[in-house]
Amino acid sequence: LSNWCKPELFLPWSTRPYRAPNLDMADRNILLFWGHVDVGLDTDRIRGMSEYLRTHHPDMQILLVGPTQVASRRAMTVGRLSGLSNVMVRDSQSLDSLPLDRVLAALIPYRRKPDTDAAELPNKTLSLLSCGLPIIKTGLPNMISAPFILSADTDALFDEAMIACRKNFREWQ
Repeated sequence: LSNWCKPELFLPWSTRPYRAPNLDMADRNILLFWGHVDVGLDTDRIRGMSEYLRTHHPDMQILLVGPTQVASRRAMTVGRLSGLSNVMVRDSQSLDSLPLDRVLAALIPYRRKPDTDAAELPNKTLSLLSCGLPIIKTGLPNMISAPFILSADTDALFDEAMIACRKNFREWQ
């Protein structure tokens, strides 16, 4: 764009205005993925997160919500997550229809591949941030950097991200 203009802000997907979330942290026990439930998800990392939560934060759940373009790819992705009692998968729903008062953070668990490695701002990011949700991500090495966008590529980083979300949720609003 710099060849044609000097943009200060380019937000084509920011269709939802910011709404401050409920700041009560007592019931925030969900990590929410809201996007295509498909082969782009890092199911190995989700399995690792699930096990880590089961051991260290047994009250926490992972909720994956979204459509799929190819039914067989969804079946393969969901099959890789079968047997995880703290991982739930739902069909596509609007953000407003989800239990956002129970969500500690949005989860973007992408696996490493050329298109996601190049992504700086996945389309869903602004909608999730407009709900007041911090982002916990995997993969996406070039995603924009902010205090409320946290990497979880290892269990140690995942634990740090969980602690930071609990500690700073109110401040990040």
